[in-house]
This record gives sequence, C-alpha cells and structure tokens, in this order.
Amino acid sequence: MKRTILSLMLLAVGLLGAQAQGTEDLDAKYTKGLLPVGATAPDFVIKKAKENQPALSLSDYRTHQEGSLQRPGCYVLLDFWATWCPDCRKEIPTVKEIYKNYKNKVKLIGVSFDTDKDKLKEFRNSNEIKWTMYCEGKKWKETNISKAYNIQWIPTMYLIDPEGKVAYTTVVAENMVKKLAELDAAGKLAEYMKKPEFPGGMKAWTKAMDESISYPEIASKYQAEAKIKISFQIDKEGNMQNIEVKNYEGNRLSGAAYDKLSYQEKQDAEIAVKTAFSQAALQALQKLSAIKWTPGTERGKAVVVNHSISYRFHLPKTALKK
Repeated sequence: MKRTILSLMLLAVGLLGAQAQGTEDLDAKYTKGLLPVGATAPDFVIKKAKENQPALSLSDYRTHQEGSLQRPGCYVLLDFWATWCPDCRKEIPTVKEIYKNYKNKVKLIGVSFDTDKDKLKEFRNSNEIKWTMYCEGKKWKETNISKAYNIQWIPTMYLIDPEGKVAYTTVVAENMVKKLAELDAAGKLAEYMKKPEFPGGMKAWTKAMDESISYPEIASKYQAEAKIKISFQIDKEGNMQNIEVKNYEGNRLSGAAYDKLSYQEKQDAEIAVKTAFSQAALQALQKLSAIKWTPGTERGKAVVVNHSISYRFHLPKTALKK
C-alpha cells in the first residue's frame, strides 16, 4: 500500500514537472525570433481619431510630457491572437483572469489577426471580451503589426514597460500570469486608472440614495422588491450625465391585493411595478446629479468614465405589516 502511494506521489510530481517543462519548451521554441527584452516596442495607432476624440497610440502609454502635465507610463500587455486559432481560444479564460486582476494596473490590448471585423465583434460579445482590441482586418502574415513584432506563432504575448521597452515575451498565458504576479509583488505595477468617487465613498452614496428615494406606492401594495443597475457617465469635471437604467431584477409580486387580480391584471401590475421602480431610481439620481464626484483619472489625467452602480429596493417595514 505504501509503495502504491509513493508511486502515485512520484507520478504526480513527474506530471507537474513535465507540464512546467512543456510551457518552458514552448517559450524556448517560439519566442526566439521575437523582439528582445529592452528593445523599443514599435509604435502603432490603436484607435483612429474621431470627432472630439484624438487618436490613441501605443506610445501614449509611455511616460511623456503632455502640455504642463507629466503623465506617467504604465505596463501594456499585447495579446496576439485570432478567433480561428484553437490554442488562442483555450487561453481566453486565463486572459480574462489577467484582465480582471490587473485592469487598473496593466493596459491589455488584444491584437487580432481576424479578417472579418464583424465576426470578431460578434465573438467578443458572445465571449464577454471587454478589453481594447486592435485589428487590421488582414491575413496574419500580411499585417504590418505582425511584421513589426516578428510574430511567428499565436498566441503570443508582449509585456511593454512604462518607458515603452519590451519587458517580457511568452506564448503561454499562464507564464504571463506568473510574471505579472512577480512584478506586482515587487510593487512595480502601479494603478494607472482610478475610478470616479462619490464624496464620502460608496457608503455615502447609498445613504444619499436612501434619503432621495421615494418607495413606489404600487410596489408596497404588491410586496415588491427589486435590484436595479444604473449606468451613467462621470465627465472630466465630475458631473453625472447620461443616466440610464440598464438592468432590472424584481421578486415575485404577492400580497392580498395581488392575489385578487386576474391573470392579465397581474401581468399589467408587474410592468407597472418595474416602471415605478425604474422611475424612482432615475428621479433619485437626477437629484444627486447636482453633487460633483471626484472624476476618474488615467495616468494622472481626468477622463470621462462610463460608470454603473446597483441599488436594491427593500420593502419598507410598514408595508411588510400589511
């Protein structure tokens, strides 16, 4: 029995060692022709200029002077991939984890070699890929960026430091996870993005909402509670604008008054309750829009930020007694 356990332990250790060796072998094989650590990362336009919005380039994330403002750089992760690449699709969950854990510290930019931008957009939506995406719409080997970065294999990842230099390369997302954890532990990954903040923080915001909300009479009548997700923008001056209700989750209506309704009347009541909750949330936010937020910033510069907050309507105690 002891021999069996020992054999299983040795087998497990061997498998782990083989797996680690396998990822190292992939990097040894496929990163040889990539730009070396310390090389300046070739610049490219990530987003073209639009009305009232300047173009965005990779070099914008380097430390640089912008008028009187010294803007610190940040780490940028370039993820070269394609939707038609099986290995790339396997790596998506790991890339999602990177985005989730480091989105305020590392700018993640996907570089897609897809030729159909509409299909790429559809794939991103269905797989909830939320990070910035760059795509020339050309075949892999015909793209300017693959030539600039010597991409011979996908997926391939480049980590660019705040001064615009290549810091690390790998073809295995898990290796990038380890590298980022190492840099973070060393205190080298500073937050480059800061979210807008309501005066006093979220507790103060919830209290202000509670004081501004009028619980809908129809909701009390039918013992209704709800959770509403509200989206809005905080502009560069800290003003709240473009307020919308994005999502509604309500409980099942109940109570003596509800039980007396016909089937159609119950359907109408559900719509009326949803409308009443949404209007109550919007009216409360309109009142609070007079209060300025601390605007969100990106590398020290105030930016317009799309923000969302959830608010839960709890049935008043007086209504529960009915």
